[in-house]
Amino acid sequence: YLSAKNTAGTVLYGSSLFQLRGDMDFSGPEDDFGYSGSAGSHTRGIVVGTSTASENFDGHALGSIITSSSSGLYYNPSVSPSASWDSGTKRWTVAWVRVFNNMTTNVTYQIGEIGIYAGYRFITTGNNFMFCRDVISPTLSVPPQTLLTVTYYFITQFPE
Repeated sequence: YLSAKNTAGTVLYGSSLFQLRGDMDFSGPEDDFGYSGSAGSHTRGIVVGTSTASENFDGHALGSIITSSSSGLYYNPSVSPSASWDSGTKRWTVAWVRVFNNMTTNVTYQIGEIGIYAGYRFITTGNNFMFCRDVISPTLSVPPQTLLTVTYYFITQFPE
């Protein structure tokens, strides 16, 4: 059995198992599961924030998430993940990509943290959990009218 804290900080627990089903499509934002974020959504997928606070074992959300806005930093939909196999190195790589658009004419965003929010079914549907968080040091500037592309690589190294 597993307890988990969602991005709202609510601890979820119960007599049911954490449901990670083998038949899930982890790329679809419409099914309440996965790592993909739909257009304008800052509740699932790759997300960005301004905090530079160090990692915290009890952390459950970015320290200061930048919410998506059509007049601010806009979260484009997640790009479908791409997978590749390198038979020489025996390495399986999956790349998750999201593009952010600074729609402003006068605001430079300072990105201090990047993470992935994932949607999973845990006791009830609609729960999002922070899968990972990385602190960016020094912070990354996103000037007005520019794009920021973030790519996470998940790599599995198979033995020889």
